[in-house]
Parts: sequence; structure tokens; C-alpha cells
Amino acid sequence: MSLRKTAAVIVCAVFFGLLLLLYAMFRGNIQSGFDDLERQAMTENLRRVQNALYRDLKNLEGMAADWGLWDDTYHYLQTGDDAYVEANLTTQSFGDLRLDVLALHDASGRLLAARQYDAAEGVLFDAAKPVSAMTEATPGLLHLDDFEGRQSGIAFYEGQPCLIVAQTVLTSARKGPPAGTLIMAQMLDAAKVAAIAELTLLEVKLLPVASRELPPGLAAALASAPDGDAAIRIADSATVCGYSLLRDIAGAPALILDVSMPRSIHHQGRLLERTMVGSLTTIGIMFGLAMLYFVERFILSRVTGLGREIAQLGQGSRKRVTTLAGADEVSALSRAVNLMLDELDAARAHYVMATRAAKVGVWELLPDQGLVVVDPVLADLLGYDSPRRPEPLRWASPEVHRQP
Repeated sequence: MSLRKTAAVIVCAVFFGLLLLLYAMFRGNIQSGFDDLERQAMTENLRRVQNALYRDLKNLEGMAADWGLWDDTYHYLQTGDDAYVEANLTTQSFGDLRLDVLALHDASGRLLAARQYDAAEGVLFDAAKPVSAMTEATPGLLHLDDFEGRQSGIAFYEGQPCLIVAQTVLTSARKGPPAGTLIMAQMLDAAKVAAIAELTLLEVKLLPVASRELPPGLAAALASAPDGDAAIRIADSATVCGYSLLRDIAGAPALILDVSMPRSIHHQGRLLERTMVGSLTTIGIMFGLAMLYFVERFILSRVTGLGREIAQLGQGSRKRVTTLAGADEVSALSRAVNLMLDELDAARAHYVMATRAAKVGVWELLPDQGLVVVDPVLADLLGYDSPRRPEPLRWASPEVHRQP
């Protein structure tokens, strides 16, 4: 293999080796960093949605406190005066408060009033039966502390999830004895979930624990995780999903919060990857071409030229090689070749002087040309006038090549 091919192979091998090494380092570090950022963003988005639900629950707690710590409510639970219901449990009240269910129980746990609001139709209807079923399924709603008693969280009303608050009813001065319990609820229906999604600019779902839309084993993993840790799954190349377990008012698993977002951070990492690889490739090609140019310009061309001149020395068309300027190895080689030629010329001159002084005839056979060259001493010994013309000596060639 020529020096040029060797140099090209070495430059290409080093370049592609470094490119692969840098690519592996990028995929192993930078891309994983972008994936970590994606997981952090997904965790933050889950927290945002949870905070939106928590904010709505706190607002509901505030409304329940306003109604539960109110003399009119306290008086109604003690007297059962229907004027309270007619004046306060109205469609306007439910619409203004964005309330779906309100129920009042006396101190003995007897249900005195229960109303449900249909926002689509703008009407109220009696909700005694579903409220009774809910309190039977969640008895803790009616067993509160005597003073400042409150429970809030997620419950199920007619099989549908809702935010619920149970508030002990006291006077406006927060004095008792407690007259009963006030229950308020907001349904976590499609409209509510859509409002949260619009607020957070995310795709939000509230799924039952046994939903088939969930990845297999996810609900069990979340239920067994400490503090209901979030789980993040890659849905496809364009979407990443985050899941969080929501527990009901009794602490049992109730819902799975499903939040989806586009994988823009991951795609930014892939775009940066392609950009870096393209940039490294371009830089490497330019660097390789520059290396080959300079190697050719300052090394290979000088070595090739010196080689040609040395070959011409063997053919007798040159007496010396060109002495190359510089202090590198090629320049030193050209000087060494010329020094060797000078020493050979000096040795030849000494040799000629020695043979002539000793009257020893010397001849040279050129087998490829079939010629014999003799020096003047041998020409005189043989009686030839022109030692530079070897044609008359052709008779010597067969004698030289004859085997004994």
C-alpha cells in the first residue's frame, strides 16, 4: 500500500473512530439528560393537575365552612324550618357556587335536605336516595369532630367520582353544640376534567383503577408505591404519559390521574443529536481533507519526488538528488543521499587511481546489453585503441557466461 493510501486510511480511521466515540458519549449522557428533563417536566405537569384539583377542593372547603358556620344553617338543623331550604337551596345558589350536590344532616345523622343541580338543564331535584347511599358507603362523612370537624377528598356519588367536603355545623360564632353535618360535592365529570385540561394546557383524564386504558400492572404498582409515587410511561414516539394515584376520602385507591404531553423535549434532544453529528461529520471531513492536503504538500510529495530522483540515479540520468530545504527527516534524507553519492564518487576515484597505479586491467560486463566495458589499462593490454567502444569485445561475453 502506498504512503498516500496509508495516510488516507489512518486519517479516515481516526476520524470515524472519534465520531463514533463522541456519538456514543452524546447518546449516553446528553440524550439521557434530555430524557431526565422530560421526566421532570412530566412530574411537574402531574403536580400542576393535582394542584388544580387540590385548589378546587380547598375552594369547596371554603364554601362548606361559610355554610356550615352560619346561624341560618344551624337554626335550620335544629328547627327543620323549610323556609331556609326555599331561600337558600336554589338554582341560582348552585349555579353561582358551581355546586352539584348539597345535603344537610341533623345531629342524629338524619337527612333533612338533599339537592342535586343539573347544570345542563338548570334545574334542582331531590338527591336523598343517592346521598343516603353515599353516606352509607362512606360512614366517616357523618362522624366528625364536635368542633371544627371537617373531612374532604374524593368520593363516589352514584358511581361517579366527585370532590366532597363534610363540615360540622356550628353557629357563626363557632359555638355549639354541633347541630349536624353539611355535605357539599362537585362532580368530577367530563366538563370538570376539560376545565382542568384547559387551565393546565394538558391532556387530562381521570380513569378508574381497573380501567383498560391503563398499562398492565400500573394501578397495583402505584398502590404499593410509597406516597403514591408517579409513574411515567412512553406512549409512542410523539407522546409521554404520567400517572398518579388519587385516593378517596377513606384512603383507598379511587382514581388514576392520566396526564399526557407531547415529547417536545425528547425531540429537541434528537434534533440536537442530529445537528451535532452533522456538525462533527462536516468538521471531520474538512479536518481530514486539510490533513491529507498538508500531508501531501509537506511530506508525501517531497518523499515521492525524492524517490523519483533516486530511481533516476540508478538509471544514470542523474548524478545528484535535489537537496531539500528544511530540518525535517525528508530534507535530512536528501542530504544523506547526496553525501553517500559523494563518498561513492570518492571511493571510485581512489579505486581507479589504485588500479591504474598497479597496472591492473578492469572490465565490466553488462549482461542485459551484451556489452563489455574496459578501462584504458586493459585496452592497452589487449591492443585496443578505443576502450570506450566495447563492440570489438563482444567475444568475451560467451566466455564469461560459460559454466565450468
